[in-house]
Amino acid sequence: MDELGLGELTDDQLLELAIAVAREAARRNPAMQAALADDLELERQKIEAAVRGTQRARAQAIDQAERVAARAVREVEALKMASRRRQALERYLEQAGNIIGRPARAITLVYIPHRSAGRCAGGAELIINAGTAGELAKWHLVDYADAPQHVWTSPALNTKHTQLIAWGREACAAARSLNVDRTTTVIGAELNCEQTTC
Repeated sequence: MDELGLGELTDDQLLELAIAVAREAARRNPAMQAALADDLELERQKIEAAVRGTQRARAQAIDQAERVAARAVREVEALKMASRRRQALERYLEQAGNIIGRPARAITLVYIPHRSAGRCAGGAELIINAGTAGELAKWHLVDYADAPQHVWTSPALNTKHTQLIAWGREACAAARSLNVDRTTTVIGAELNCEQTTC
């Protein structure tokens, strides 16, 4: 039907033409009126099906966009929470440095949320190491076990046990409240020392 040039008509002109054609067909032959009504009903059904398909596709696109947006919101929230966790542990690294008399940039904090064996079994563990040594260091300046609330230190820090136990208890409680659920290492040398007391 494109050869009739109907594509150049406006919607109003097309509607007027359809009405005029229907009236002329009914005037010429009453049997034609019934056939025209059947053809128009069939076209109406096709148009409605196409509209439903378009609406369904639009609904699916909206649903997909909403899922993507919700995932983005969750990812942003996860990043914010990770930042809060990291900042809290950085503050406890700085506090440990103040207690043991070392600058934060010269030590590393390792928080282990749950030990299944050893002297810290059943609870969290906080480790302070010299330099950038992480969890696998051979010896630690400070090793705090939360379950028995006990601290092991290098001999030079024996007089700091009371302060370190209070620090460890508070740091572990903060980490639990922030749902720190995996081993996390904060290396003081990597801190932004313009904003901290490194």
